[in-house]
Amino acid sequence: MTSVIGRDFHAEMDEPEPGLFRATYRGDTNPDVGAGEVEVSGGGILPDQHVGTDAAAVKLWVEQLAQARGFPRVVWDRLPDALR
Repeated sequence: MTSVIGRDFHAEMDEPEPGLFRATYRGDTNPDVGAGEVEVSGGGILPDQHVGTDAAAVKLWVEQLAQARGFPRVVWDRLPDALR
């Protein structure tokens, strides 16, 4: 397992359809590299995602995931206006 001490967990959230919220975070920010990741042809890794109908609940889920994996904090690179 890769150490995450001092590293921030970066995520972003969008609303692809009204009332549907999607949080996306890169799989390679996770200490268990390979878990939940899909390699794509031409290189690269598809991001991990969490989807729900309550923006605050999706945000909380990602923050709890990051905390459980040992990250000190989540940096939200993008959030819907309702959560700013």
